Amino acid sequence: SAGRKGHIDSFEDYVTAVAEWVQSAIAEKPAPDHPVFLFGHSLGGLVVTRYVQEYREADSLSGIILSSPCLRLKMNVPGWKRGIAAGLNQLWPTLRLASDIAPTQVTRDPQMQELYKHDPYNYSKVSVRWFTELLRTMEVAWQKRAQVHLPLLVVQAGADRLIDPVAVQQFVEETRSADKEFVVYPELYHEVLNEPEKELVLEKMAQWLSNKIS
Repeated sequence: SAGRKGHIDSFEDYVTAVAEWVQSAIAEKPAPDHPVFLFGHSLGGLVVTRYVQEYREADSLSGIILSSPCLRLKMNVPGWKRGIAAGLNQLWPTLRLASDIAPTQVTRDPQMQELYKHDPYNYSKVSVRWFTELLRTMEVAWQKRAQVHLPLLVVQAGADRLIDPVAVQQFVEETRSADKEFVVYPELYHEVLNEPEKELVLEKMAQWLSNKIS
């Protein structure tokens, strides 16, 4: 996308974009009863969560799948970085700092680690505004967790080094979804779909989708 990499003025920009995509997907359904599902991984999981919490059109979805959703950080963010972000959010919001996320933190697969290192779209810095917006949005998501009511599947990395798996499970339990499932994979790192055992995760997702469609 266009614009300054690693920076966003407001987290709502993400949510608005997703709202437009869902609206298009629903408008282009081949039949009225054709199911539409929404999937979000990590940061995308937080975006999807905020979308279904705020947009009435989300009721047209048949369900959502979240993968290691960014609902509470586990990775240690140094106090000086938090202090800089808070202090410069108004003065210099576009200042970008290293995210300090290493390939070895997201997957155990050596091949995927190499791809991660050389991916030209993998930008390794985030702005102070981006970071403060992330923290703010996670808090809002928790405050409005009861507004998540759609059929829900969450596949979570048990050995996640970025996101707190215990917090994610608690979040799922406290949503209002009557049809929800939380599946944790104890040995897997954050990117469960880039792990050696990814086929198990994909099989679970396919099974869940098939059950919802049938």
